[in-house]
Amino acid sequence: FSGRYLCSPSLIRLPDGTLLASMDLYASGAPQNLTLIYRSVDDGRTWSHLTELFPCFWGKMFLHKGELYMLSCSTEYGDLLIGKSTDGGKTFTEPTVLLHGGNGKNGEAGVHKNPQPVVEYEGRLWNTLEWGAWGRSYHAPMVMSAAADADLLDADSWLFSEPVKYDPAWPGLPKGPSTGNIEGTLVVFPDGKLYNVMRYGIGECEPSYGLVLAYAVNTDDPDAPL
Repeated sequence: FSGRYLCSPSLIRLPDGTLLASMDLYASGAPQNLTLIYRSVDDGRTWSHLTELFPCFWGKMFLHKGELYMLSCSTEYGDLLIGKSTDGGKTFTEPTVLLHGGNGKNGEAGVHKNPQPVVEYEGRLWNTLEWGAWGRSYHAPMVMSAAADADLLDADSWLFSEPVKYDPAWPGLPKGPSTGNIEGTLVVFPDGKLYNVMRYGIGECEPSYGLVLAYAVNTDDPDAPL
């Protein structure tokens, strides 16, 4: 129903040493809304099925203050969701909608993300996502953030930067048509600042390989565009 390929892996170790691994089911044209979670108590030598989350796609498990969260989408380009587990991943709360997206089926723009680490930086939690769709020929990078001491299940705790569409006129870019940027990773650079380093579609550009795009995050103004 949801797909036949395992995608979007997320791996985490709980405070008691238990390992959890999550993955969604993917197939082109399928609903793409089911995530499986497996559990290991022997450092990954053996695994057992723990639970399933629905709807949940592109999910990322993370720990904050010893508590387990799942940040995901309802489906491809769907709503951005967050839920919490207090029993080691066996059950999760009903998810909170943090950002309303599209329905994933008609090229409507919505939330696109990948299971990259949630970064704590200067008293806030940060994560990367994009707004757009392949059917609209763009994915505009953005970041989300919340104060580290906030209620992460409260949608009002989260701020979202204005999405930035790729502009081939930016200085220093390779020449030729580009599909732009998706699937960023937030990294604290050696200069101490937070950047979003993104996969860069340049297969038809010159040069056609070996480059990424890095966007600076305005951590003083979390609503500001990258």
